[in-house]
Amino acid sequence: MRITETAAKIILQTMVSQGLDPKKISILFDICENRLTFEFTLEDKKRETNFYGLRVQHSNQIPKNLIIDYAEVQGKRGLVFTNNEGK
Repeated sequence: MRITETAAKIILQTMVSQGLDPKKISILFDICENRLTFEFTLEDKKRETNFYGLRVQHSNQIPKNLIIDYAEVQGKRGLVFTNNEGK
């Protein structure tokens, strides 16, 4: 999995604005009931990777080709979850 710099910065800004310390708290991505989930955690539950200062944990169920980006589409902004198949 990979998180773009833009997405990482947006997540970090949101964490700080909500009083979450990015040095202590990581974001955990997992698959639960066939759905992609994420949560903020203080615990070291899974393997951790750092993307542009964002501490990220993920389970083995998360696809290796998952890309998390930030985009604006038709005036709406948010995180976009995609893969790099076919590239």
